[in-house]
Amino acid sequence: MAAAAVYTHKRPYLFEDEYPSYRTQKRARLHAPPVIFPQPEPENTDPISPPHQIPTKNGGGEWVEFFLKEMLSAASIEDAKSRAARAVEALEQAVAGRTREDAARRYGEESAAAKERVEALGKENAVLKRAVGIQQKRMEEKEKELQAFKNAASLSQDKVKILELKNYGLAMHLNHALGCGNSFTASNRDVF
Repeated sequence: MAAAAVYTHKRPYLFEDEYPSYRTQKRARLHAPPVIFPQPEPENTDPISPPHQIPTKNGGGEWVEFFLKEMLSAASIEDAKSRAARAVEALEQAVAGRTREDAARRYGEESAAAKERVEALGKENAVLKRAVGIQQKRMEEKEKELQAFKNAASLSQDKVKILELKNYGLAMHLNHALGCGNSFTASNRDVF
C-alpha cells in the first residue's frame, strides 16, 4: 500500500485507504439506520384519552382551547387525526345549529314584523274605506243639491219668461187702451 497524501476540497486524508469514494458515501447514507428523536411522554398514559368537553357557547376562544386540548392530548398521529376530525365535525354541527337558530329567530322576527305591518295596513285600509264612503255620501248630497239648484234655476227662468211675456202683453193692452199706438216704445221708461 502506498502511503500518499490525498487532498480533497474539505479535508486531507493521509492514506488512500481512508479516502472514501462517492459511491461508498452514498451507500453509507442510504443504508444508515434512521435517526430516532426521543419523544416526550404524553400527559395521559391511556393510548386514546376521551375527548374533552365540546364548547357550548359559540365563542372563538373556547373553540381554540378545545382544539388545543384535543391536539395536545393525542397519543399518536392517528389519534390526532381522529380527534381533529371529531373536533371539526363538532364545530360544523355547532355552526350549523347556530345558523339554524339565527335563521329561525330572524324568520320569527320578520314574521312578527310582517304580521304587525299587515294589521297596520288593515287598519289604514278600514280608515280609508270609511273616508271614501263618507266622501262619496257628501258627493251624492252635493250632486242632489246641485240638481235641486238646477231645477230651481230652470223653473225660475221659465217663470221669468212667462212673466216677461205677460208684462209685454199687458204693456200692449195698456198702449192700445190709451190709444197711443206705438208711443210705448218711444216713451220714457222712467216716467209712468
